[in-house]
Amino acid sequence: MASVKWLTRIHAVRDPFQGYWQTSDYAYWDYLDRRPVRRALGEMKLKSEIARPAVYETLEPNQLYTVSGAAWAGETDVTEVAISTDGGQTWAEGEFLDPVQRHTWRRWKFDWHTPNRPGRYTLLARARDAKGVQPDQHDPNYGTYVINYPLPIEVFVASNDARVKRV
Repeated sequence: MASVKWLTRIHAVRDPFQGYWQTSDYAYWDYLDRRPVRRALGEMKLKSEIARPAVYETLEPNQLYTVSGAAWAGETDVTEVAISTDGGQTWAEGEFLDPVQRHTWRRWKFDWHTPNRPGRYTLLARARDAKGVQPDQHDPNYGTYVINYPLPIEVFVASNDARVKRV
C-alpha cells in the first residue's frame, strides 16, 4: 500500500501551517495582480469518474450495458451527470442512485445500448453543480494535482464473428 500515514499527534495552531508539503508541493499556481502566487491545495473540485467498464474492457455488441461511476462537488451539490459514448461528441444524462448530500460522492448509472458495429469507443462522464460544469481539460497551474477533467475510458465492442468463435 502506498502513502500510508499514521497520525501520532495533533498541534492546534492559530495561523496556516507553512510546512513544505502545504506550501510547495501540495500547492498550485494562482495569480494576484497578474503576479504568480503559490497557494495550498484546498477543497476537491467538481468531478465525475467512471468505475465501470474498466479501461480496454471488451463488451458484447447490441447489448444493454450499465456504465456506472460517481460524482463529487464538495462545497456544493452535484446536480447532474452526463455521459458520452463517442468521445465527447454527444452527451446523455445519467441517473443518480444516491440523494444529494454535500461532501459525499454521489453514485450514478447510465444504461448504454452497445453498438452493433465493432470497434473502439471512448466513454466520458462530466458533472454539473450550481457553479457550472467540470472543465474539459486539465489546468496546467495545478501540475499533477486536481485531476478533475473527464478521464477517457476506452472500451472495445467485439465483433459478432468474435462472439460466435467464443461460443
